[in-house]
Amino acid sequence: MQIDVAESLIASWLRHMEKYPVVQTNWKAPNWKEIGSERESRAVRLYEEFQQFCQKKGGVKVFGERDKLGTILKQCEIDVVGIKVEKKKKLYIKAGDVAFHSHGLNYGGNKKLSSAWKIVSKIMRSILSLTAYIDYDELHIFFASPFVRGTDVEKIKGLIGDLQEFLYREKGKSIKIDLLFNSDFVRSIVKGIEDMASKVKYTNTQELFLRFCQLMSNCSSVFGHTLQGEQKEVEEQYKVGELARGRFRESCLRCKDKKLLRDLCDEEYSKKEFNLSYAALLPINAEGLSGKLHARYYVEPVTILGKKYRICNDWYPKNKKLLEAWLKRHGERTRASKEN
Repeated sequence: MQIDVAESLIASWLRHMEKYPVVQTNWKAPNWKEIGSERESRAVRLYEEFQQFCQKKGGVKVFGERDKLGTILKQCEIDVVGIKVEKKKKLYIKAGDVAFHSHGLNYGGNKKLSSAWKIVSKIMRSILSLTAYIDYDELHIFFASPFVRGTDVEKIKGLIGDLQEFLYREKGKSIKIDLLFNSDFVRSIVKGIEDMASKVKYTNTQELFLRFCQLMSNCSSVFGHTLQGEQKEVEEQYKVGELARGRFRESCLRCKDKKLLRDLCDEEYSKKEFNLSYAALLPINAEGLSGKLHARYYVEPVTILGKKYRICNDWYPKNKKLLEAWLKRHGERTRASKEN
């Protein structure tokens, strides 16, 4: 039987740190002919409301035309599911998926859906399946990954925040969503398992990461956080992304200099000033704002001198010093300059 080390890590985390006594990896919905009228009606209603949610978010089709609820339930597989009963016999479920792509999340199979929407799809499949088959009191869904690029983190968190609000309106407090990315993944899961490995007396032979930690407990000088270097790069990228969405955005909003505005829309100027591969600003009505180009700009537009633009999101640690230098030169200028 094939064992995925990331799934094994999450299973150990659920069992030993989150205290879920029943843990199942690669959970699939049972092939029952009849689900149960009450549970099925709840799942159908939630499915229909979710479709409306997608329409309101821009007409995105997360599930295809042929993806009826029955098909979704049959196709659903959840990496790890934990179950426990406590507090007046209430049933708690914590379930989710884990992904590790060496160059950041890359769900490129469906060009119509971004990685953020693919994660929403995974989360909703899990919620619909568990709602259809289990009468839970509280459902805690998570998506975990040790390496997600800063620009993707912002998009995913924003979209999942909207999804959580939708679920709160439909289901109240019974469904919660958590994202465990980058430093949260390392600190809450990896480091947590490392720290408590020596305290666990009995382990399942499938708990590969936990057993590895136990074997290496006497070699702490050798065994370190293999993700530390990558994690530092991700955090630095997140910082420059925050700088772009913060101070740079504010400077653009204050800009009264039409020539500077034209320069920021020019690729050569943006390459020279910021070492960007794309123009720092793009008019909202620019041709080709789709596909690869669409993904390189923040979705939320900014209005400058009565015209809407989108700010480039393709920032990396190498751009940070150049961006800070530009802000130092032009920050006050955009505040005080007059319209040409």
